[in-house]
Amino acid sequence: MFQRMLITDFTGVYREEGFEEALYQKGTDCRILDFSAMEGTKCYCSPDAAEAIRSSLLSVEPECRVHWIDSGDYHYMTYFFCERLQAPFTLLLFDHHRDDQEPAFDGVLSCGGWVAAMRRENPFLKDVVTVGADGYIPFPEKISGPVYVSLDKDVFSTVYARTDWSQGTSSPDDVFCFIRQTLSSPENIVGFDICGELPSRNGGKPEDQRINLTTNLYITDQLKSLLI
Repeated sequence: MFQRMLITDFTGVYREEGFEEALYQKGTDCRILDFSAMEGTKCYCSPDAAEAIRSSLLSVEPECRVHWIDSGDYHYMTYFFCERLQAPFTLLLFDHHRDDQEPAFDGVLSCGGWVAAMRRENPFLKDVVTVGADGYIPFPEKISGPVYVSLDKDVFSTVYARTDWSQGTSSPDDVFCFIRQTLSSPENIVGFDICGELPSRNGGKPEDQRINLTTNLYITDQLKSLLI
């Protein structure tokens, strides 16, 4: 069932886009965790920041399955959301990059290495299915059992998203079509997160944020349909 959504606010981008206000106007229940003053979070997550994030997430209900992460610089948040799962699951990752690099600094989580960290450290992670990395789209095969979906909007072409990373050529329709073809049941989705915003501090212009807002609202409507 579609429950309230969570926004992790590192940059204020969802206010800049008007996404927070749009959700309010649509009557969508949304919780916001303000991490904007937290140090040691951009691209790399320091051990102190990691513990503060874990502590904040303790107050988030397990039923809150939809998570808006912010910029792709914070995609490592998926690591923390999946850390809360207590049964075997598959990660279905839509991303133009694999995010499985080994860390440049021991013990420091990064936006480019969180998948590798999950493979090493999450005992419940069964498999990672990556869609869109370097433009590769695998044939959709059925995934059984619990699935956590992580969507980085850099998998989309610039028609549908504006990010601060290199981008692919997919559309939101492509992603949700793949999900519906792959999952044996939408009820198997134990979590869904989205990142890939372009805040003004990273060079985002009003037109970039208008495009991202339009796509975010489309994703929200698709999730309400998928997770009923």
